[in-house]
Amino acid sequence: MLTERMSSEQMTCFEVVSLGRYPYTGKLGILSEDDRHIIRESMELVHISDLEDRDYHAISDGQRQRVLLARAICQEPQLMILDEPTSYLDIRHKLEFLDLLRSLVRDRNIGVVMSMHELELAHMVSDKVICITSDGKIRCSGTPEEVFTDDLISELYGIESGCLKNLYKDFVENLNRK
Repeated sequence: MLTERMSSEQMTCFEVVSLGRYPYTGKLGILSEDDRHIIRESMELVHISDLEDRDYHAISDGQRQRVLLARAICQEPQLMILDEPTSYLDIRHKLEFLDLLRSLVRDRNIGVVMSMHELELAHMVSDKVICITSDGKIRCSGTPEEVFTDDLISELYGIESGCLKNLYKDFVENLNRK
């Protein structure tokens, strides 16, 4: 999944999701009943079955992200690589989307690698974190607790030690209470 917007003139959400099955359809590109079942199952998994016949451009950004996630899921991947998947989403939809990703990891054993700039969200959902510097070099890696220290945040973002931690402390604690 990429952050850039997809151009899908006159396509329903079902048709957008079905694009994930086309590598498996052969030269004619005809979806089988099995393909249609996988597409519908993927849409159910991300709670967008009710959008099946809706125009992709007539739905919200949060719904679009779910459609694109369903498209990725219906490819039956072992690993998903996501480039800032929560861009364009409000906080509610970000949290719902990340919760869906966690369930894919847990329930379907799908590996998820994603780039994120939102440290508080990365801290909440990640098993492992790799911090990359502005010149593309790996600065450190480890668990969120090992990586997101005041000193490292200060170094990477050029802010006073503890600022980010204090800013998001209540936010993270409230989410963990859910």
